[in-house]
Amino acid sequence: MQEQRDDLIKRLEEDGWRVVFTNTDVPKEWASEIWRVESYWSPRGFGFWLTLVKKQDVQTGEEETDGLLGVGTSFVYPDDEQSAQGKPFLTFGKGWGTRATQFLNDLARIRHEAFVEERKKAEP
Repeated sequence: MQEQRDDLIKRLEEDGWRVVFTNTDVPKEWASEIWRVESYWSPRGFGFWLTLVKKQDVQTGEEETDGLLGVGTSFVYPDDEQSAQGKPFLTFGKGWGTRATQFLNDLARIRHEAFVEERKKAEP
């Protein structure tokens, strides 16, 4: 999963995003890391939180040994598992690269919507 994590950071940067803060002191039962991500494309500074969500065994609720379920999006700092799994959500595992492209497209769409709103507010 480390390789997918690192590749996601690279792909975010290629799409005009920057991880500006990483918190590893998170609730270990449901998260591995929480990142603050901000746009360096217009609207500059627009951002959100991404959480690397841990897999849980469905029957026992215990963390699985093989790592991460995926990455959830939140527009406020996630303080529980449910808020950490916001959409868009990118699942890791087989075929994740294709899903990552759609995830990044969804983030770009959200950024564009924020840009349009910012422009509307600036109009006289």
